[in-house]
Amino acid sequence: MNRKKEQTGAEDLNFFPGGVALVSKDAEEKILAVNDKLCAMYQCASKEEFLSFIGGTYHGMIRPNDYIPLAEMYARRSQDVEGAPWIYHVLMRTKEGHFRRIEVL
Repeated sequence: MNRKKEQTGAEDLNFFPGGVALVSKDAEEKILAVNDKLCAMYQCASKEEFLSFIGGTYHGMIRPNDYIPLAEMYARRSQDVEGAPWIYHVLMRTKEGHFRRIEVL
């Protein structure tokens, strides 16, 4: 993927009304792209600051006690009743040490 396409794709995430992160589907759960709203939720001024703060992975975004690997979440989802809501409520810690409850979809 060339650099221009990568930047355009990340900028498109800013059209969402809330914080958005795209995460790799493998066991590493690497953050691939984030929007500005998510960075602001974590009290980070830039994508680079956000990625540094959380260590670049989904696991770093979530309070350790609330962390469930994404593969496990997807396995649970496939066992759920069709049409049932699929939302996890977790705590995240901002760069300034504040805690916020967020929804993981």
